[in-house]
Amino acid sequence: MKKKLISMLLVVCLLISVCALFACNGDEETPSTPTPTLDTFVSLDINPSIEMTVDSDNKVVSVYGANDDGKVLLYEETGIVGEDLEVAVEKIISLAVQMGYLDEENHVVSTNVVSTNNDIVSELNAKVNAKITGTASGLGLNVTTDAEGAFTTLCEIEELIAKFPNNQAIQNMTISKFKLAMSATENGAIDIETAIAMNDAALIESVKSAHAEIENYATEEYKRAEEEANIVYQRAVEFAKDMVYVEFFSEKFISNPFANASSVYFGSLYCLYTLPAKGFELMAKASQCVKDYKDETLSEDAVQRVMNALGMEESEIDSLKNEEGNITINSVEKYVNVYFKNSPVGVELEEIKTEVKQVLSDVKGEVKEAVSVFQEKYKEEVEAVIEIAESYVTMVEGYISALPESIKTEINRYVTDFNDIIVGVKTAIDDGLTIEELNGYAESLKLKASTIREDMLAKLTDADKSEIAARQEQAVAELTKDRQEFEQSIESAKQSAKNKIADIKARRLQPAQ
Repeated sequence: MKKKLISMLLVVCLLISVCALFACNGDEETPSTPTPTLDTFVSLDINPSIEMTVDSDNKVVSVYGANDDGKVLLYEETGIVGEDLEVAVEKIISLAVQMGYLDEENHVVSTNVVSTNNDIVSELNAKVNAKITGTASGLGLNVTTDAEGAFTTLCEIEELIAKFPNNQAIQNMTISKFKLAMSATENGAIDIETAIAMNDAALIESVKSAHAEIENYATEEYKRAEEEANIVYQRAVEFAKDMVYVEFFSEKFISNPFANASSVYFGSLYCLYTLPAKGFELMAKASQCVKDYKDETLSEDAVQRVMNALGMEESEIDSLKNEEGNITINSVEKYVNVYFKNSPVGVELEEIKTEVKQVLSDVKGEVKEAVSVFQEKYKEEVEAVIEIAESYVTMVEGYISALPESIKTEINRYVTDFNDIIVGVKTAIDDGLTIEELNGYAESLKLKASTIREDMLAKLTDADKSEIAARQEQAVAELTKDRQEFEQSIESAKQSAKNKIADIKARRLQPAQ
């Protein structure tokens, strides 16, 4: 589908010598602050990580698996939402024991409670902890609880504090506030800095919204697949709309070249910058969706360094593997979270934590650097976008001589600037183009296009705008096949995620059968 978009882009540029693209970027909506209600946020970190929101009657309003194991535990389970909090906790702990998440080696559950009514936090936390230990005891397992964050959570907090040294809200945040804020950012509506600055009532409302929008089968792999399908389809929509502008301005110029030369000039420049910008942006986003760096399989050297830091024997290597049998940053972090919270506190443990933290930091840096280089599978497509852009520059230069001197000088300046950007992209490809660099080039092109857009808008009458809007609506309506492919991609990713979760859950429940 991505190649289809590249082909469409090529058609756009080769069919015309004079064109314009007009794109109205609506203002992004700023998340409104929800009306505060009496609600509570409860998190249980076993691993799995489970989050719930609870109303003033202690009834569970929403439940969410905050990591992939949490999604496995909750998959197709009932008897949690709508139940009393203690009933829900009992169900979750029973499942965790039954599925082997809670056992003799992993017997600590970290709990955090945040409420709009601070007077009930201690009481509610005590009830949650009592239900956890009581339920586990009834199943023959001695479990303890604490309010400490997981090792990786504490590392994330340290990194956030270092990143925002002048943000007092972040500098003073508690573990509970951090977990609540992170949960509120899950659906991408707000960022972590904004979330930390919000009051607890507004955050809990945002968490409920996030829980409602994200299905419990939505693993990280599924979310990446969904995002990639969305990107491809949305670009198809944008290119269809762009084709309308191509047709409109071409017709306008052909009907009266002299009267419409000015508007064509602005449109041509806008097209010059916008087409490759959209192409680069698509490739960068699609590449980012391929795989998160935390899911990359670690090298033997990286694995050995992790094992040395943890004092592990070679025979223990399977403990670091994920469900697919690979060792990744995610699987290592899962292991160390369980290992540290279940180990006796002492000087030796703190020394191990320090060493593991450094090793993980080094390994993350190495993996990030390796995967940040633009995916080889997209290199050919980036080069195709560059080739198209250069062809368009040649066409633009071909009709410069027919323009007035004042316009000719300005368009030459833009063309020179554009060529400099394209040369930069080509050089970066040879050196190892990164996703960040490609996004940077796309932003540079978009910024230039935005300075031209206002002039182009002034050349359109209300009648022009109405006609263009009608044509665009029809063009998008004709994307039936693209829409079907998009929906099929989403459905395929959804089914794949469900099958994977169901398979993991079945395997975990197998010993109990």
